Amino acid sequence: VPARRRLRIYSMARLDWTSSRTSIKANDVFLRGYARYVRQHGENDFEVLVRDWGVDRAATRALVSDLGIADAVQFVPAKSRADFLPDVADSDIVVDQFGLGTVGLAALEAMAVGRPVIAFCNQDWARRAYGEEVPVVNCADEAEVCEQLKRLNPAFVKEQGRLSNAWVRKYHSDDRIFGLMHSAYMRILGRPAATTL
Repeated sequence: VPARRRLRIYSMARLDWTSSRTSIKANDVFLRGYARYVRQHGENDFEVLVRDWGVDRAATRALVSDLGIADAVQFVPAKSRADFLPDVADSDIVVDQFGLGTVGLAALEAMAVGRPVIAFCNQDWARRAYGEEVPVVNCADEAEVCEQLKRLNPAFVKEQGRLSNAWVRKYHSDDRIFGLMHSAYMRILGRPAATTL
């Protein structure tokens, strides 16, 4: 029986978590939750790749070492923009930010290619903005990251990826964004929005 391939998790957000004044990514939340998962399960079910870019590169490497997961985390060089989407497509799950309560542009791109995103999303804000929740693997802290990692299996990842792609198509398609911008500009100009564009 061939060995089961481990799910690949790609943490793509800029490493930015140590400054209390300016930090917005809170990448340490995922790493601490992942370390908790590894300690509880005694094995590593995932291949974790961390994109090596941002002001907290050295602090992140030190944290990974301090948490005892240096052998379970691989730092990969930040590549050009052209190489970003293939890296996302080669992953099973993408990790975004935990500090803002919303997903970033790179997460939307990952969702557009059908990759589930692990992040913190304030779903109250999402319901106000979209009328429904954003289909992310939602985690506000390291305990929730650990619990969500327990749920990850190929079937869950496939379904979450499908939901992510459908959500991005519904709320972030070219036509939808153009329509929203057109309506906003027409309001600013004091003109009625055209019913057909």
